[in-house]
Amino acid sequence: MVKIYRIKIPATGTVKIIFTGGGGRLVITDNDATDGEARVSMPSGKFDGYLQNRGEPNNKITYEDKLYYVKQEISRDKGQPVWWRIGKRELPIPSDWHNDDGTSYVLTITNAGVTNISTRWYPTTEESDIPPGIKKIGAEGGFVDLPGVGSLNIPQGALTQNETIVMKQILQANELSSLLMM
Repeated sequence: MVKIYRIKIPATGTVKIIFTGGGGRLVITDNDATDGEARVSMPSGKFDGYLQNRGEPNNKITYEDKLYYVKQEISRDKGQPVWWRIGKRELPIPSDWHNDDGTSYVLTITNAGVTNISTRWYPTTEESDIPPGIKKIGAEGGFVDLPGVGSLNIPQGALTQNETIVMKQILQANELSSLLMM
């Protein structure tokens, strides 16, 4: 028997589905996203994720993954629903990635009339995708790039051990008025 997991989402608007790793099995701990978010606990590990718009033709959803800088509209024509690959993700998210959501993985879904959205997560032994702007660099040096934002070249010998270097795009700066008054 296949167990079906469901999360209630509003017909329009934006919700977050928060995936946490560390449990022994998949458990939906909050299945009602009409308040803006739902929560899913998954086993620790690496997963290949997929998302499907199973709603009526011509309705759409947009999913956003801020950690990986992905924003994708998924619409459905008159044919069969199509699975969209989210990517290979590691749960919990490594803490040295300095994710704004900690070790949780968050999918933000903006719904425009879709009544049925499905996700699938398949365990994988392959390496998980590393977000843009994050790279492990050691004594040999290396290059970190966040496309469209900036890059950083760390010369050989600048580090004595492997370090995770994180480059982020900050869309809203903190107030600088105290610096401007100097």
